[in-house]
Amino acid sequence: MSTVERTSVVRHLLRALAFLGATAFFAISSYAAPTVTVIAPKAGASAGSPVFYEAYATSSACTKGIAAMRIYTADHVSAYTVNGAHLETFIKLAPGTYNTVVQAWDNCGGVSKTPITLTVTSTAGVSVFLPNTASSSHPVHIAASAQNSACVTGINAIRIYTADSVSPYTVNSNQLDTYLTLVPGTYKLTVQAWDNCGHVYKSQFSQPVTTTPDAYLYAVNAPPNAPSDIYQFKIASNGFLKNPNGQNALPEFAAGSGPGTLAVDPGGWFVYASTVEGIYGYQINQSNGNLIPMQGSPFPLNDSNNIIPPWIGIDPSGNFLFARYNRELIPGNLTSYRINRSSGALTSTGFTVATTLDSFAFDFSGQYLYDIDVAGVDGWRINPNTGFLTALPGSPFPSDSLAKMYQSILCSTGGYLYAGGKDNSGNGQDGAIVSFSINYGTGVLTELPSSPVITHDWQPWKVLADTQTRFIWSWQVGLSNGIVAYDITPGTGDLTPSAFFSATDPDYVNAWVEDHSGAYVFTGYIGWDYLNGKPGVSSWPISSNGDLLSQTIFSTKNPIGSVAVARQNPN
Repeated sequence: MSTVERTSVVRHLLRALAFLGATAFFAISSYAAPTVTVIAPKAGASAGSPVFYEAYATSSACTKGIAAMRIYTADHVSAYTVNGAHLETFIKLAPGTYNTVVQAWDNCGGVSKTPITLTVTSTAGVSVFLPNTASSSHPVHIAASAQNSACVTGINAIRIYTADSVSPYTVNSNQLDTYLTLVPGTYKLTVQAWDNCGHVYKSQFSQPVTTTPDAYLYAVNAPPNAPSDIYQFKIASNGFLKNPNGQNALPEFAAGSGPGTLAVDPGGWFVYASTVEGIYGYQINQSNGNLIPMQGSPFPLNDSNNIIPPWIGIDPSGNFLFARYNRELIPGNLTSYRINRSSGALTSTGFTVATTLDSFAFDFSGQYLYDIDVAGVDGWRINPNTGFLTALPGSPFPSDSLAKMYQSILCSTGGYLYAGGKDNSGNGQDGAIVSFSINYGTGVLTELPSSPVITHDWQPWKVLADTQTRFIWSWQVGLSNGIVAYDITPGTGDLTPSAFFSATDPDYVNAWVEDHSGAYVFTGYIGWDYLNGKPGVSSWPISSNGDLLSQTIFSTKNPIGSVAVARQNPN
């Protein structure tokens, strides 16, 4: 081959390589890498240690979702890794300036990172990482840490005050990560810490609290003799429910066999479904609401004698899931799981207590758990460190009214607890709603002088409390089935029934939930063939006096066993 020929070949090869390189670059550059959103710490922050990190990732191009996330505190220095699209943890760092990075990998080969530069100080005191915005949505996420390097025995406890002498949450640790249920308003929040050397530190700030609408409704179906699924709905701005897939089939996610209840954590990151096989856990894809199974799901049940799915609920702090086994008036156990705040994975705390409860409810502040006893209410204090329960002094709290009822259901709002149930004294269709005040500091219950409210010719089969302490709702069965709103009198907790009746015939309300904005109630139905009822879900706008108006039914192919709502975190 001549020199000219060799030169020509080389030129052709170089052109081909250039073309291939350009094509490869185009292919790579056209692929949308994941988006990493860091909620805390804020870039440029100056804080003590440990430092709180919360972040999540989404991928618009990868339908397989996010594989993992990681925190780098320096080049090639990995401090924390989690499988999935969310991380929430504290990192211990020595004083200095750090160019940290939060990185995410999707399941399609995409990688993305967000740098966060921060300064870690040695100053003794409290560092508040959340809230870190001008206003916070209810429920409010609070994360803080405390330090004093001069005290070798460290920090003893951190406490939150929402007003003078009002403290809903204390943890024996140098770090605090919790959610608080606060109605809209402006609060003087104080995060205070004590070390083991006699020093006290605090950070005090004013925090406006608002409400935001939820983004998604989840409804678990209960088909006879078949595996179950969780339906996903998009909540429109007017509260109507939409199919995220348009005219195609609803999104469905496998949920084992015989599901019981659904629960969503207060941050809107995780969904749980109880079944006879275990507790199924899912991360919520923040870009579209799809459910992604957690590693380790389904998580083992805590009771080998379970014959029906446990009744589950997440405490207001978002740190523990409680499960009641063998419900529906059958003696069983109440147990608890710790929630991994990054992945959502469940780990049994080892706590168990025998109980006869039919349902349970958490108080508004998140300090206590209550359940129906044979003739009253059991009260328990929740240990925020361990998830264990301790019986309250004076528990069970007696009630002659409850002694005459059966299949009672509890709900709680503000400083009040309400129980609705059927009359068991031979008075036909009569039922009642029993009202209690909750002592904020002790958890002790006192039945209100105006209690019970008798529901003549109606049986309250379900009660639901408004999170803003305005109303409760009762789904009542009698000559016809429907929902009645009760106004809560501020300062006394007394109930005044509305004259308006939201009819649900021929549909049987099996589950319901209020959205976090306090604007809508969503119901799930079991179709009763002999009444021509159809399975499905409904949205009900809440009027100014609590009445539920103009239901919009979205029919489903199977009965609905439970419903839950989740907010969408900002991208």
